[in-house]
Amino acid sequence: MSDMGADFIPLDTTPVDAGATVTTAIDLTGDGETKVRFGVSCALLQPGDSPPLFGLPNRTVGGEEILGIEMQQRHRSSTPPSTSRRSARLRGSARASNLLSRHSYNNQKQFKAKWGAKNAPELLIIDGAHANFSFWKDKVYQELAIAAEHKISRLAVRMFNKQTITTVVPNRYLRPPTLDGQLEFPGAIERLEPVPAVRQAYQEHTSARRDTARMVLWTDGSARKLHRGFAVAWRLSTATGWDRWEAAGYKAIGELLDSSGMEALAVIKALDKAHELILRFPGRFTAIAIYTDATFVLETAKRPAKSSLGRHLVKKANLLRQCAAEISLRWCPGHSKVPGNELADRIAGLAGSHVYKNMTEVVDLSDDDV
Repeated sequence: MSDMGADFIPLDTTPVDAGATVTTAIDLTGDGETKVRFGVSCALLQPGDSPPLFGLPNRTVGGEEILGIEMQQRHRSSTPPSTSRRSARLRGSARASNLLSRHSYNNQKQFKAKWGAKNAPELLIIDGAHANFSFWKDKVYQELAIAAEHKISRLAVRMFNKQTITTVVPNRYLRPPTLDGQLEFPGAIERLEPVPAVRQAYQEHTSARRDTARMVLWTDGSARKLHRGFAVAWRLSTATGWDRWEAAGYKAIGELLDSSGMEALAVIKALDKAHELILRFPGRFTAIAIYTDATFVLETAKRPAKSSLGRHLVKKANLLRQCAAEISLRWCPGHSKVPGNELADRIAGLAGSHVYKNMTEVVDLSDDDV
C-alpha cells in the first residue's frame, strides 16, 4: 500500500458483519468539488473487526490477507481545477513561486531584471492583475492592522444618507472649457507598482498618517447597465484622532459614459469638494491627495489636451492650486479592502442605481460648467 501522506486523516469506522462488502463515498473537502471513493475488501472480517484505516499496512484475518484502502479522486467536471484554485492551497514562498510562473513572459523579464529570480521582497504585478498579488496584499493588510478601519468604512456605507445624492449631467463635461494658462496638471501624478501602491493606500488609514494640515479624498465610479454614478469620500483628522467618514454621491443622467468616464468625473468632483473644504477651513490645508483606482484618469491628467474631461480636470486643479495647496493624484488598486476606496465604490453604486421617488432631486449645475 502506498503512503497517503500526512494530509489524510484517519477515519473512525464502525464494526461490520462477516461477509460484508463495504463501499464508502466521503467528501473530505466539504466544497463538493472532489468525490473521494474508498473501496475496502471485508469479505473475511469477523464480527467486531473494523476495516483498516489510512496509513496502516495490510492485515491478515482468518488466514487471508485483506487489501489496504484504495482511493480514487473523481471530479464532477472533466475540467481540471483552475490555476487560481490550485494556487490558493499554496503557502509562503511556494505560492510566490507559483504566482511568478503564471505571469506572462514580459512580466517575468521585468520581475527578474529588477529583483532576480527568487529574491524579490514583494511580488511585482503589472497593470492591475489584482487577483495575482493577493498574497502580498493580505500580508500588508495584516501587517498594518487595517481590519478595524475596514469595518468602520463599511459602517459608514450603512449610515450614508441617500437624500444627499445629487444628479449630474455629464454632457457639459464633453464640451471643452475655457482655460487660462498652461494646459498641464499642476501637481504630482503618482502610479506605483501594485504592492507598494496598496501599502501606501493602507498607510493613509493609520495613525501615523494623521495630519490636520493634509486632506485625503477617495474617488470611484460605477457604470452598470443603464445606471451611472460616482462618489467622493473623505475623512479629516483632528488633534485627537480621526473625524467621521463623509461621502458625496452623484447620479449621472444624460450621456451614457463608460466606467472610465465616471472615474474621471469622480476626480473632477473631488477637486470641487477639496476647494469647498479649503474655503470652509481657511488656512488649514497645505497638501491634498486624491486617490483613484482608474489608471485612465492618471493618463487623462498627463495628457489633458486629448479630451474634454482632461481639460475640465486641469481647470479644476488650477483653481485649487491657487489656494496654495499642494496637489497629488495617486493610483491605488481597486477591490483591495482599502477602506476609503471601498467606501467610494459602494456609494457610487448606490448613487448610480438610486431612484428618487418622493425625494427632492437636486441637479448640480455649477456656474463654471454651464
